[in-house]
Amino acid sequence: MNDLTHHQADPKLKARAKNAGIDLDDLKKTDPEQYKMLTSQPLLYITQDLLEWVEPLFTSFPQHSLYQMPAGALTQLRVFPDLTPDELELFDSLLANVTERPVLAERFVFYRVVSDTAGERRELMLPVAPSAWQQEVGVMVGPFDTQEDADNWAHERMSAGVVFDSLLYRNRWFCDVFKGSYS
Repeated sequence: MNDLTHHQADPKLKARAKNAGIDLDDLKKTDPEQYKMLTSQPLLYITQDLLEWVEPLFTSFPQHSLYQMPAGALTQLRVFPDLTPDELELFDSLLANVTERPVLAERFVFYRVVSDTAGERRELMLPVAPSAWQQEVGVMVGPFDTQEDADNWAHERMSAGVVFDSLLYRNRWFCDVFKGSYS
């Protein structure tokens, strides 16, 4: 999208930018690339070493700009303008196919769309080895040989406010660790 004339930034984003001394309407005219970066929307959280597998997919979306931002141990890919529902469906399909590549499948790379109280987000990540887990949430830990192994590992390590689901993926067990409580 090169013509930004009709693009309107989210009012909340405009207010935050204004509080930071940035006039997005002015920036749209004076530095369109900076405007697109600042108004881009989160698309994917990804493990840094998987970026090389995702960037080529964007040839399927030539009307969009892709930006990277650090997000803790992950990288957040942002897109401008937002993908349409059809484009998002294609993106999901392309990423699911990436995880099927043998070099990634043997490393248990996973792609998922997470819907929780924070909203919806997409993740392409490597699981964290059980011995390397350091109380992170929003990660998959594993692999384990059995569900019992996964459950035992998690029960010994979960603290207040952190819960897990054990799930089967590629014939191995993993713990999906996230914030929450058991009711």
